[in-house]
Amino acid sequence: MKTCLFLVWLPVVTISCNKSGGNLETPHNDGLILDRVVKTTIYTNVTTSEIIEYRYDVSGKIISEGNKKYIRDVKGRIIKVLLLPNGTNRNDINVFYTDNSSLKVAYTLSDLSGNPSAVDSTVYERDNTGRIIKIASYFSNDGTTFIKDLFYKLFYDEKQNLARIEKYGYSGEAIVYCGGFSYTVYDNKINPAYSDDEVRMFYGAELFLNTSKNNVIAANGNYSKSHTYRADGRPLSSKVLDGRTEVCRIDYYYK
Repeated sequence: MKTCLFLVWLPVVTISCNKSGGNLETPHNDGLILDRVVKTTIYTNVTTSEIIEYRYDVSGKIISEGNKKYIRDVKGRIIKVLLLPNGTNRNDINVFYTDNSSLKVAYTLSDLSGNPSAVDSTVYERDNTGRIIKIASYFSNDGTTFIKDLFYKLFYDEKQNLARIEKYGYSGEAIVYCGGFSYTVYDNKINPAYSDDEVRMFYGAELFLNTSKNNVIAANGNYSKSHTYRADGRPLSSKVLDGRTEVCRIDYYYK
């Protein structure tokens, strides 16, 4: 069962980040033809950093991302997310689509550690254009009767980039607003974390930011994100700013 805590922007908003960068290597900008993201380093505090490595199959589709591995079917769709221990009670996640040929996710199912009968489910709801506008989470202690847990509402701008996230929980039958966050400005460059795999929206490295094809450069409050780019438009590095103060840096490495 989840809580009504709401994480905003990136995990860096709620933790201390490395503001100096230390003696870390310079992100790759070799000008090679291959432009897949190999790993993204997110500095989480002054002493440690998180390395998220990306791997791809021969067709260029993501098959692993940090502690997550993606199993695909013959159509190239993610049908299972294999999770290494990540601090949650979720086991591997099974992904189900709206029909046998669709790329649109209908729901997911995952067993919960500690109770062989317990199940966690995430259901995707859409508007009349097919965009995901709600991601709802349910859990069951017996695998039969599901209880509403929490849900997210998603809103988009005119370029189909994510404009706002709102999180809601429940207190009995009453809906409780847990918080929201708006992404107010995007650039027109390629977001290296993006793919058209809808299930990655919920388990991506940057909390929903792989939902959008472009890179966020401003959000509500004082938060902004400053990028430096390769010649092909992909980010080399990003600084997350709270006003004028750098609170985190993200470096992108490419093959």
